Amino acid sequence: MDEWEIKAGESIPNKIARGIDECDYLLVLLSPKSVGSGWVEREWSAKYWAEALGGVGVIPVLLEDCEIPTLLRVKKYVDLRHDYSAGLEQILDAFVS
Repeated sequence: MDEWEIKAGESIPNKIARGIDECDYLLVLLSPKSVGSGWVEREWSAKYWAEALGGVGVIPVLLEDCEIPTLLRVKKYVDLRHDYSAGLEQILDAFVS
């Protein structure tokens, strides 16, 4: 989405921060590459700490076998590895709850 929403010359970190602040939910798509990405960690961490003010905010979604980050281990994650349709239903249920 960054290619659609961020125009040439705009601050990428500022636009990302605004998007995180304005969203109700942030899906953390977990794979070995995303778990190893510092940028991904910064993005979900920002929303994770905002959860203290209320709401769900961060929904972990397991795409591939990987180490789930420590702070996300306490959350129920959506597992898309084996039954994609069932996982999508869980995500939709979280949105309407």
